[in-house]
Amino acid sequence: MNALQQAIETIGGQSELARRLGTSAQAVNNWCRRGNVPAEYAPVIESITEGKVKAEDLCPQIPWHMVRSTEAA
Repeated sequence: MNALQQAIETIGGQSELARRLGTSAQAVNNWCRRGNVPAEYAPVIESITEGKVKAEDLCPQIPWHMVRSTEAA
């Protein structure tokens, strides 16, 4: 199971994830079909899954260690 599918299962479905993110269920469905999550949603998904799904797993192409260090500053 990929990270997005894990988040969907943890939250209780695509529609619920979309609601919590303030986007449409269709957008979440598109992410599933494409196999990627827009980077701006990854930290939010990490937060709403209480860290069960990490931003690093959702968007591995982003240097999250750098993003996190600039957020802390």
